[in-house]
Amino acid sequence: MAIDNLAHVIECFRIPIRRNEYDQLVAAAQRLDAMDSLTDLKVEQFVSDQA
Repeated sequence: MAIDNLAHVIECFRIPIRRNEYDQLVAAAQRLDAMDSLTDLKVEQFVSDQA
């Protein structure tokens, strides 16, 4: 549920996140079987090398 909530906050407020932060989110989502939270909201579009 935390991954889902975080993904919604990123998407809603269009918060840029660094690549390494996104990679950590993906790793956590995979361990928690919650990848759909990231992919459904297309969180990857907010990844920025300059965030």
